[in-house]
Amino acid sequence: MTPEDCKQCKNVHSYINLSYTLLTPSQITDIAAQFQFATDGISFRTLHSGHIHDTYLLECGSSRYVLQRVNHLVFKSPETVMENIRKATAFQLEYFRSQQINAVIPELVMTRSGSSFLKDDSGNYWRAFTYIPDTVSFEEVQTPEQAYEAARMFGFFVRSLQDLSAEELQETIPAFHNAFSRRKAFLQAILTGLPDRIKTAATEITFFEARGHIADKIASLLHQKDVPLRIVHNDTKISNVLMAASTGKGVCAIDLDTVMPGTLLYDFGDMMRTFLSPAAEDETDLDKVQIRMDVFESLAKGYWSEVGEWITKAERDNLVFGGMLMTYIMGIRFLTDFLQGDVYYKIYRPTHNLDRSRTQMRLLSLMEIHRGEMEAIISGL
Repeated sequence: MTPEDCKQCKNVHSYINLSYTLLTPSQITDIAAQFQFATDGISFRTLHSGHIHDTYLLECGSSRYVLQRVNHLVFKSPETVMENIRKATAFQLEYFRSQQINAVIPELVMTRSGSSFLKDDSGNYWRAFTYIPDTVSFEEVQTPEQAYEAARMFGFFVRSLQDLSAEELQETIPAFHNAFSRRKAFLQAILTGLPDRIKTAATEITFFEARGHIADKIASLLHQKDVPLRIVHNDTKISNVLMAASTGKGVCAIDLDTVMPGTLLYDFGDMMRTFLSPAAEDETDLDKVQIRMDVFESLAKGYWSEVGEWITKAERDNLVFGGMLMTYIMGIRFLTDFLQGDVYYKIYRPTHNLDRSRTQMRLLSLMEIHRGEMEAIISGL
């Protein structure tokens, strides 16, 4: 399996430990036959990528496709997910055509009955996409050039959808980046969580309690409509960008399960959160958690090259705040799960979620230190 094989079928919650009953080859072939593929001769192999969806690479003559069984335990309304993807990709393709832009994206393959998804007799949901060859993706940002290209692709993604009203799409995961809801759950966990864990995490609890103003600020910006709702990606890790294998140039953003109304601050902020530090999200040596300013500058330039001509002043002024927001949200999500006994995220050691929250705490502290420097870079674009 090559990197390009396994990256066009990413999922959003790589920590959640859920599984489905395995299907026989004949069952998968029967499912595949119900989609409008190029030929009746279908072969496939399993792609072992992610922990949510079951994914297969299909070969139909000289053509290849990605077939997925959607995990409806995570995405509780697969119909909504698929309708959002259908609308977003159709809008993008029309945008490419009208603007005469030579761009490619994974396109939905309809079922033979004309639907964007198939619901089988067991209640499972299936979907298929065209496969984009000669591409790779990366699990982490290794160079400023990669940061630039990934950010440019996420910027291009929202630019291609800027004229699609936020009212056209629905939430696929309610309150996904809702800082107020995440803060409320965190405060509740402090009151009702496991007593020994509350004691162990006293320092982390104090840190995040003191930054509740972050949740208040984004709520105010959205309520006053200083920062408009737009159709955004909502999961802007570098692994959700395909890049040309030969040149390293960005090709397209993938994994549209979370495409829904949101703000540019979410997308830019999550790039900051996941791009800037070379350390793993669960790194225990916090000295390794750093902010690479050359990566930030490239990220900012790549994103700005696509959105700079049309975003609002309030969006521009709060891009760096977006990084603090997303780091705060993920920090309290990890800490909440630790306090509650690790009921959501998959763990491999007793303090895994606490370790994750500590990396976010360290990263947020560094963002606070370097905020002025980063905002100066944005102002200079």
